Amino acid sequence: MKGLCFAAAIGVSALLFSACTALPERACYFNGSVLESNPNSYLMEVTGVGSSGLNLGTLATVSWEGLDAPDLKTGEFARVEFDGTIRESYPVQIGNVSAIYQTDDTGNVLDAG
Repeated sequence: MKGLCFAAAIGVSALLFSACTALPERACYFNGSVLESNPNSYLMEVTGVGSSGLNLGTLATVSWEGLDAPDLKTGEFARVEFDGTIRESYPVQIGNVSAIYQTDDTGNVLDAG
């Protein structure tokens, strides 16, 4: 039983760390709602999985230091593009964010710049 649990944990880890490797020419993305806005980061809940491999309802910390990110408030929605790196923690940490776009509640980008 311990071996089965260990194998399952390894499989989940591999999936999380390789969620977007099938799309090397494009960034991975997910849509989410902002639960908390902090300097240089957002706490978000995934509302659309996109190509990220994340589950709906997953809580994620999105750091955007150095990016021209929109000034999002609690309750607003965004699309987050990143390189596929997802750090296992609670909440998960999204690695190497390349862009953040404000969206409507259905995931349509409002202004891509």
